[in-house]
Amino acid sequence: GACVLGLKALGEIEDFSIIEDMVGTTHAHQPNQEAVEIYQQLISIYIDLSRSLAPQYRKIADFQRKHL
Repeated sequence: GACVLGLKALGEIEDFSIIEDMVGTTHAHQPNQEAVEIYQQLISIYIDLSRSLAPQYRKIADFQRKHL
């Protein structure tokens, strides 16, 4: 990664398209559709939980700014 960034910075390569040739792929993973549906249900629970805890997170952050 750093080498490719260096090559780009030095003007040795025009863009990052060479990365695909350097790395290649051996296997493309496909999502398990049943698991996707389950996680979509679960993520909504976590989003609701995170939103309901936001006021408490702010209190913790205020406390840390004051005491740490």
